Amino acid sequence: MGATATADPTDDAFTGELRERAARAGLDWTIVTVGSPEAMRLGVDVLRPGGVSVMVGLTPAGTATEIDMLDLVTFERRIVGSAYGSRNPLVLIPRIFELYRQGRLALDSLVGETYDLEGVNEAFAASRSASGGRPVLRIAASDGGWGA
Repeated sequence: MGATATADPTDDAFTGELRERAARAGLDWTIVTVGSPEAMRLGVDVLRPGGVSVMVGLTPAGTATEIDMLDLVTFERRIVGSAYGSRNPLVLIPRIFELYRQGRLALDSLVGETYDLEGVNEAFAASRSASGGRPVLRIAASDGGWGA
């Protein structure tokens, strides 16, 4: 989806390789899109001095993430949060849909399990667990069809 490299913080071999490459020069930017404390820590650890880690994913409520404050301050690394890319969702979401319709933005891989309305609690639980794609809740339309 446009990234030059990706890392799975549970894949020790790849994470080790990423850390080795980062140790030589560090990365200018990291974008952490999953709600995993390990991914968030990795996103900060591999930054170059002055680098920026953008946190998009959220950990479940009350979950702490350990960051080495000495490294953060000494190397002047920055951590920033981003909700909707700091854009207005009323403008951004229609633009995303249009790019998807044009085939210029592949979103299908981001979609997780689909739930009927009766499964709303399971859908929220899946969303909070930060595993897999985003759950989709299907709601029956008044004409008997399905909306999403």
